Amino acid sequence: MLPDRIKGEVIDTTSNDYATFGVTDKGEIFWSRDGKDWTVIDFNEAYRGYYEPVRFVGIAAGTASVAVVGIYEKTGAPAMFVSSRGNVWTERRLNYFQGEEMFDLGEAPLAVRADLERDEFVLTCTDGVLFFVPPCSHCNRLEYHGND
Repeated sequence: MLPDRIKGEVIDTTSNDYATFGVTDKGEIFWSRDGKDWTVIDFNEAYRGYYEPVRFVGIAAGTASVAVVGIYEKTGAPAMFVSSRGNVWTERRLNYFQGEEMFDLGEAPLAVRADLERDEFVLTCTDGVLFFVPPCSHCNRLEYHGND
């Protein structure tokens, strides 16, 4: 049973051994360890002044962390935040190296999943791009798969 105090429509849910998590189209993140008592935060309100507002598109739970992805409302740039338990969220930069040069992810995330075997998150993005986010913040990588 999902929390009755969420304001938005649920757009994605996920779970790991710690809890069940979800996000709404109104910027809410919610989680529960037992399916009865839920914590709900309005991310954009809670982090006002720290991060610009985000429109979430997905959430994924890894073994030891949870990731939410979306689009920054003002700039349209991709956004990702990670948390170990859902209480505190930290921005994860979506940049990558090609040779010696660093680039920012330009494609918009459509969904996110956890690859538990490789201990990384995988963002499915526009333009046939898969973006891989391992624990190492300098090891992000992009793969182009075309628009077939």
